[in-house]
Amino acid sequence: MMATTLKRAVSKYKVWLFCLLACIIVPIFNSNFYSAQNVESVVRQMIPYGTVALGLTLGYIAGVINLTIGAMLALAAGIFVRLTPVIGLWPAMLAALMAGALVGLVAAFLVCYVGLHGWLVVISMMIGLNGVAVVVCDYTTVPLDNATFEMIANAKLGPVPTLFLLYLALIFAAEWFLRRTRFGREMYACGGNAEIAKSCGVNVLRTRTITFVLSSTLAALGGVLLMTRLFSANGTLGANTIMEVLPMSIIGGASFAGGKGSAIGTLSGTLCMVLISTVLNLFNVDTNYQSIIQGLILIVIIASDKYFVNKEKKV
Repeated sequence: MMATTLKRAVSKYKVWLFCLLACIIVPIFNSNFYSAQNVESVVRQMIPYGTVALGLTLGYIAGVINLTIGAMLALAAGIFVRLTPVIGLWPAMLAALMAGALVGLVAAFLVCYVGLHGWLVVISMMIGLNGVAVVVCDYTTVPLDNATFEMIANAKLGPVPTLFLLYLALIFAAEWFLRRTRFGREMYACGGNAEIAKSCGVNVLRTRTITFVLSSTLAALGGVLLMTRLFSANGTLGANTIMEVLPMSIIGGASFAGGKGSAIGTLSGTLCMVLISTVLNLFNVDTNYQSIIQGLILIVIIASDKYFVNKEKKV
């Protein structure tokens, strides 16, 4: 009985255990791991990419695959940086988020109501949005110079960045939303089996439309939050975002098959991937080799997800 309980606990919290072991073992070989600069770097990396990963997870839960997130991140960052000097900080932020919502709405319309193939739609939109992002940034890197935004980016509550606390608040709010609201439960139902959900009275089209909008809006928010680290935008900003964010979502418990995942799980996946990236940088691993490692991680994730899906079907 004890062994079974322990096995289940390890299986359930394996990502958190991996992160804990990394935090214990890595400092033995590199004393800079717990330096104030490195810890803050880990925390600040989690904020934008964790936000985007949360949007991706919401999509997977409801059976929606939104691969436009990288392009949306770049486009939102470009819109925000371009408009801030013109209309002000908060209107520019609102415009970036509205752009994300609009992109999600268009994708949902084409997939859910027109009936076009989801993968083809999101890939086509991803390519198009990448082009729009480059045009918005005028084929160059656009700097952001705003004293208020810089103050927000550097604000801290004690040693902890305020934005990280707000990110955690977003994660816990999303977890409550998914577990405690009717719409959250409908998202799981749609992703698990859309036909059964429909027969139970769930409006699958509406649920997936709203999920598309939420996913793209969170990607846009991630683009704005990324500016708190970079303070400049360009059209290629989101080129590798999907490689960085997708593992965060899947490692955190989401599934390509749909109907699985959680906000807290995504938090663990985000921490895991950021720690891996940080460790590689601490040991001066060449960026090309880091890309190879990221690619291998993606392959392992996709293969393991397929394996467990097939295993569940046999059961």
